[in-house]
Amino acid sequence: MMVAEKQTALVSETGMGNSTEIDTVRQEAALGHKQELVRNFGLWSVTSLGIVIANSWAATGGTIVTALMNGGPMALLYGLILVSIFYTVISASLAELASSMPSAGGVYYWSTVLDGKYGRATGFFTGYLNACVWLLSASSMSSMLGNEAVAMYLLRHSDVTWCSWQVFLVFQIVNRTCCAIVCLGNRFIPLINQAALILSMTGLFATVVVLAVMPKTYASSSQVWTHYYNMTGGWSDGVCFITGLLNAAFAVGVPGYIRHLSEEGMLTYLFLNFKRR
Repeated sequence: MMVAEKQTALVSETGMGNSTEIDTVRQEAALGHKQELVRNFGLWSVTSLGIVIANSWAATGGTIVTALMNGGPMALLYGLILVSIFYTVISASLAELASSMPSAGGVYYWSTVLDGKYGRATGFFTGYLNACVWLLSASSMSSMLGNEAVAMYLLRHSDVTWCSWQVFLVFQIVNRTCCAIVCLGNRFIPLINQAALILSMTGLFATVVVLAVMPKTYASSSQVWTHYYNMTGGWSDGVCFITGLLNAAFAVGVPGYIRHLSEEGMLTYLFLNFKRR
């Protein structure tokens, strides 16, 4: 009761005072959760964040060279279909866990709860590996943006020579900007998410139109769907196939990231009450 009362007081002090929000805090306090930050995500902003985190079309375009060098268009298309099937099954499992135990901790929390006797050890290693994944994923996205920014600049400045330090510089600028937003601009994140969603959808439409209109020639249907290109430099077709799947996996392999949003927003109260009935 003391925890629930303190959490309710925190909500009231921060201006989140309607009955649904207070009930949400009480329900989560009963589950052992402590409200550390002001919850400012609504349905629209949290949906925007989920879509922006995935942003599959941008991830596909940013790493498309990997698939083209390891199988060609055939690897890109069939790989996307194959990987999507597997991740649909994974997403269904994660959705069940997220609905029954909504937690921002995600897999480390579920591992701790479900593994019983060895839950603490399992949860620790799961959380540690998950943190490593987040660090590497964030770095890869920043690096991809760094490459794209430098490439766009070089398209208009042919006299400039490409250097790796240029990509690293943009990489660090993106990293530090994102870190500053998270640390200093928490209240602006919902608005940023909504703006990013609009930008992402506009970019998708513009990309499709440009790719459909600009090319002077097009590959034949057989080249796209039936020709396999192994340009790995001597590796077997099996290794080439597995490597070619990295592009598709990187693009659609984000259900694990989105699961952390199951505790956000004001709808958690409805999920918790539904489970109790």
